[in-house]
Amino acid sequence: MTDYSRHSLDDLIDEMTAWPVGMPVRAMERVLAIGEGAVPSLIEALDRWRPDEKRDLLWPVVLLGEMRSPSGVQTLIDLVLRTDDQEMAQAALEGVAKIGVPALPALTRLATVSEPVVRIYVYCALGGIRDDRAFSMLAEALGRDHGLGDVLAQAFSDQGKTEAIPILYDAYCNCEPWQRTRFEEAIHNIHFGRTDPTLWTVSWRVRYRRDPALGGFALSWRAMFVLLRHQRDKISKEVSPEVRSLEEIFEHGAASEALETCQHCGEPIEEPTGLPVCPEIAVGAVLRQVRFLGSARQDGVDNIFDLFDSLDDMSWQHHEKPESLKAREPERWQELAQDLDIHRRTCSWLVEQGIEDISRAKALLLAKAVELAGRFGDPEGLLLPAAQTQRRTDKVARNDPCPCGSGRKYKRCCLGKR
Repeated sequence: MTDYSRHSLDDLIDEMTAWPVGMPVRAMERVLAIGEGAVPSLIEALDRWRPDEKRDLLWPVVLLGEMRSPSGVQTLIDLVLRTDDQEMAQAALEGVAKIGVPALPALTRLATVSEPVVRIYVYCALGGIRDDRAFSMLAEALGRDHGLGDVLAQAFSDQGKTEAIPILYDAYCNCEPWQRTRFEEAIHNIHFGRTDPTLWTVSWRVRYRRDPALGGFALSWRAMFVLLRHQRDKISKEVSPEVRSLEEIFEHGAASEALETCQHCGEPIEEPTGLPVCPEIAVGAVLRQVRFLGSARQDGVDNIFDLFDSLDDMSWQHHEKPESLKAREPERWQELAQDLDIHRRTCSWLVEQGIEDISRAKALLLAKAVELAGRFGDPEGLLLPAAQTQRRTDKVARNDPCPCGSGRKYKRCCLGKR
């Protein structure tokens, strides 16, 4: 792994914008450690390399948001307004939301512009700023910008303040019929405190790593509103639920929140180590993750980020294969895609746990397997070999039963074989 401690700031920015595949986590961490002093150089790099298609400018954008510097607000907003790149615009928008209150004056100036897409971006950013002034700006917009009521409802849901419920319900009773579902979801989520955490609150080391299967990092509802903007006429003709009372909204929402269950065993699906599993396969799935890390360690890889980049490289190559290859061996192609997805999910979960060393990662997963076996059992004896090995390392008296299970005394069985 490269030691970036002696790199200059310019060298770090050059390295990360030229990163070939994966994510330049170590270089980015070093820039973050420099702090506020790195902001002018990041802004200058975004301006200088804007026409250079060989440079990946996503990483300076991500860092400007992570630094939470007010001096980065205008650059990020300008980027949102001038780019046609949804990925870049979304990262810049989330950066504005992370900077928070210092961004409010700039957002106020944009809240009444004529372009609907710009206002969508503004409302989305305000939804991520949990401040009374941001709340007031959303409330004012809800009374004025009826065409984007669904966007504003989601922004209120992101903020999660219960005082928004009467405001939202009043707008719900007077909104376009096709918007009602979004209002109902927002009201229900705020009432029950079940607002989903926004994607940008996830560790940036995971959030902005591009998924080859998606072609980029995961789109949030902010980007989806922009993408679906031109489908609103179609949606308005297909969706028109009746107006419900607040009590009906709460009851209907509660009834629709049933846990996802396994179609085979009927038990709830959980994600104890980043993979969706039921009790029947939980232990086996975690041990599969352990074996994957063990293979990587045998290949000389000892860091999760290096492993992640290697997986990304393989995934990009896999998903960019010609269609003729996919058609010739569809099952094999799909199996490999699923394996790569499982491995990437494993790395993502470990990064979110703050684990970077593969040996520590294996230990954590083994502990999780034991924990799950305690909850759900281990009917297939998947952990038994490990348990037997552990017992054999314990001190056994000469006249005790032999740990191998032969039924003879230890002195007459395996003592002489150790």
